[in-house]
Amino acid sequence: MPNQPKTPARTVRVDDELWNAVRREAEAKGENVSDVVRQALRKYLGLALVVLTLSGCAAQASASPATAPVAAASAASPEWNGATTLTAADALAAVAATPVSDTPAKLEGAWGCSTPITVRPEAGPGVEIGEVYHQLDYSVGYLTALGYRVAVGAPAAYEPNAEAPAKVGTVTIVVTSQPQDQEQLGAAQGNRAVTLTSEEGTRTTSAAIVVDAKRGLAGDILLHEFGHVLGLDHKDGTVMQAEGASPVVFDADETAAVTCH
Repeated sequence: MPNQPKTPARTVRVDDELWNAVRREAEAKGENVSDVVRQALRKYLGLALVVLTLSGCAAQASASPATAPVAAASAASPEWNGATTLTAADALAAVAATPVSDTPAKLEGAWGCSTPITVRPEAGPGVEIGEVYHQLDYSVGYLTALGYRVAVGAPAAYEPNAEAPAKVGTVTIVVTSQPQDQEQLGAAQGNRAVTLTSEEGTRTTSAAIVVDAKRGLAGDILLHEFGHVLGLDHKDGTVMQAEGASPVVFDADETAAVTCH
């Protein structure tokens, strides 16, 4: 009986740091790198289809903003309760459903649209790096839908007492439960995350988002902190609300201020 055909072998270029990090994570889950690559390719194809499907909706919403009130777009949004199931597809749909107003919100230290964003997760002791990547999906999808060029890089080595990176365009996500980090983010005051930025003139050029591993690792909280990176301040009734339940979206004024289309 002839041999059964095998899946064709492919060749890709990947730097050693990323390859080794993925291999370690995959082995810990009983998988291999090929499994991870196949999953990523399927996910990429699915998101590409979502983008194509939503592109017409986004154009329609911008053509007739008066017919798409923010309240209607926000009513079905998940609440601020540690939403851990938000996906990039959810983010694309949320941005497409939000009209852009003629009165943009005022920004403090805005992120320049010409500066690509490279996200580097840091997992403190006992933190599952795979979960950090998973919870980043919503924010990465949201910023991408707003027109930012976002890349998620290999995990960086965890360091306590985070500071905004020296490299322009880098945003580190430090997820930790270590005592010194808890003091930095103000856990005793109830904070679940804090954003530290570096600025040049009126522009934010890099940032570190420090997240409480037990109470802050969720898609809605991360989007709130990315809002600060983009220059948004606290605002009731949107994901930028300081505390309490809120829609997990920027409103029309905020969207107008931070969109890069």
